Amino acid sequence: MPSPATAKPKTTKKHNARLNNPFPRAVPAAAFRNGDAAPPLSFGPFSKLAHAHDYPVGSRFRLSWNPSLGGAVSLAGVPSSSGGGDPRSRVMWETIPGVAFVSAASTTTEADECRGSFALRDGRARLVPGRQSVDRIRSLYRCDVEAGAAFEASDQTRFPVLLITGVVSAKKADPASSCCCGLRAGRRAKARAGKPILSARYWVFLEEKSDTQVSFSVKIADYQWSCGHADPSSPPPAATTAPRPHRINILSLRLRLAGRLHRSMSKKKKLSAGFPAQEEVSALLPPPERASADEEARPEEFNRVFLTYASERDERFYGFGEQFSCMEFKGRRVPVLVQEQGIGRGDQPITFAANLLSYRSGGNWSTTYAPSPFYLTSKMRSLYLEGYDYSIFDLTKPDRVQIQVYGNSVQGRILQGESPTELITSYTGSTGRPPVLPRWITSGAVVGMQGGTEAVRRVWRQLQDHDVPVSAFWLQVRSEEINKRLRNTQLFFLFFLKQRQKTCLIH
Repeated sequence: MPSPATAKPKTTKKHNARLNNPFPRAVPAAAFRNGDAAPPLSFGPFSKLAHAHDYPVGSRFRLSWNPSLGGAVSLAGVPSSSGGGDPRSRVMWETIPGVAFVSAASTTTEADECRGSFALRDGRARLVPGRQSVDRIRSLYRCDVEAGAAFEASDQTRFPVLLITGVVSAKKADPASSCCCGLRAGRRAKARAGKPILSARYWVFLEEKSDTQVSFSVKIADYQWSCGHADPSSPPPAATTAPRPHRINILSLRLRLAGRLHRSMSKKKKLSAGFPAQEEVSALLPPPERASADEEARPEEFNRVFLTYASERDERFYGFGEQFSCMEFKGRRVPVLVQEQGIGRGDQPITFAANLLSYRSGGNWSTTYAPSPFYLTSKMRSLYLEGYDYSIFDLTKPDRVQIQVYGNSVQGRILQGESPTELITSYTGSTGRPPVLPRWITSGAVVGMQGGTEAVRRVWRQLQDHDVPVSAFWLQVRSEEINKRLRNTQLFFLFFLKQRQKTCLIH
């Protein structure tokens, strides 16, 4: 059964407030406080996974399964036939033994927006991660795909493609008055059976995309509820099952009857003031809306997917697009969200004034208008995500990396390289490279200033008097009212071509 569509967060506009909290709550905060988002990993002790095995991924990579210490997988390049210390055999990506590398959860999300500044908040967690089980690891060849394997191949697919299948589960975060099987969960039943569990099958595909890239994708579907109230072999009772009879307390019954009588008398006094009785207007009112049977039977969905894998304590992380506050991100939670950079970004009192007059316009260390879900490390490991889902890279724990994706699927690529240059070359080879800069841009200074055309000509004459080489002037005049969106009113590009001593002015 395909999974339901992921719900979009509820967004609230914050444009009209004249004064705002100058010290807004820091985001992103930890989403799941009821438990770790990396639950334990399990596999069949009597299956093929009880023994270590290597699986090919294309012709240049391999995945190794190690059942010791709870189970773990690692991805590396295939060494050359000459052997020795081939750098291609270095591990590119590996998981933590006994810890789930794929987990899922569900929570509500709200977003505040003001002039391009966002704040996403996770509300009450509906489902917290429970457990991941690995059922099977296999290599898919073209004949398997033609036979109906769950993989869409193309002419450029480099077989074999690795497939990992299993089940992820999550528990109800809060106790419910009735269970998913239709029984009312009393105190004794809750203590005996625990919380209802939502489980779903997952598929992890690893495919060789190039000589230096392995793509990965995680898909989740086929949701199913389970609980421990009854024998698993017996079918669950119908939703109309009568409740368990209970003893009647005479005192409580008298109090209930007295309360109902008092409320009915007060209603009659109010209706005597000229309002028609409820029975008279009930025929004129539309019937109350009730949820359809499909909506009531609709299963919960996973709208969070977590990828957890190993990292070394002394490993340093760089990248994540254009960042203005940090060069190295080990120990931080890095959100990847396009928004305004901010005015002050934590420096006081500038940030205080900006936040006071415009909601969150001050920004913080993580706000940027050009982020990227890409990193490379000091151990020459690199990974990036594909797609447009909001994601958070959690690097706060010294032994692991955890990526939280706001959706029910994940796509990305793992890169191989022996230097930052090789990793960036591999990355831009698939995402695209910017064009080569023109020669004139590096022949002198690019001067940024404000004041209009006459101010630019005056400064240009001063620079010429001091023999300062100038390539271009960039002039931006804009409205500085903090309560209005900053808008560009004039934009000038002045290109100075020394060969012809000409100026090109573009409005």
